[in-house]
Amino acid sequence: MCAPASLIITRDRVFWSLKTDSHEPIITEYGLKDEVAGRITLVRVEITPPLGTDREPNFAAPLAQWQYRVDQDLLPEWYQKDPAKHEERARAALVDWYAVKVFLSGHHQVTDGNCFACGTATVRACGTATVRAYGSATVDACGSATVEARGSATVRAWGSATVQAWGSATVEACGTATVRAWDSATVRAWGNATVDACCSATVEARGSATVRAWDSATVRAWDSATVRAWDSTNCIIYGCKLCELHEQAAAIDRRTAKIKLLRGTPEV
Repeated sequence: MCAPASLIITRDRVFWSLKTDSHEPIITEYGLKDEVAGRITLVRVEITPPLGTDREPNFAAPLAQWQYRVDQDLLPEWYQKDPAKHEERARAALVDWYAVKVFLSGHHQVTDGNCFACGTATVRACGTATVRAYGSATVDACGSATVEARGSATVRAWGSATVQAWGSATVEACGTATVRAWDSATVRAWGNATVDACCSATVEARGSATVRAWDSATVRAWDSATVRAWDSTNCIIYGCKLCELHEQAAAIDRRTAKIKLLRGTPEV
């Protein structure tokens, strides 16, 4: 997605999409054309929320404070004659965009398209929905839903959901969910979930979960979980297949990865 909100201005209409916040897919969705008879026919614009103290977009900020920006160099003559008028048209459309795509509180369900969960909102994402979660938002993801979690957001993922987690986000993944975790994100994985962890991410893996860990990530693994460790990763392996798991993880990089086995097994 491009920056929210992405809109297309033509001479007589402003277009935006429930499905995406990328200009080119919006143009395709509505069958628009960049040029007709050698003349530019549309203008790509973005209206973005100001950043909060956490350097993340503040979706709760009044819409009048959102920043308007034209996202192309060549402009049609009708736009150049009165840009303020067309910015006003775009900001009027932003009100409708915001009403259906931004959740600040309450419980909501989305099955397709993309939206933004912020504040204390709880969103259940199913089907092909894409959710960006900020602040203290909670997202339950199932089906083929995609979630990007930032700040202190909490995500619970089932089915084939895909989650990308940053900041202090917390993710619980089961089924065949896929999680990529950065920064100080915390992930708890069950079933056949797959987790890629780097930076200072913390992962607890159970069942048949697979974890690939880099940098200073911390991994605790149980049952039949598979762990591959690089760099300065710290791994603690529990369960009945300790030696097998230990050898599998250590074989990837014995130089710096630290793997600890419980029940009296020495560290390496």
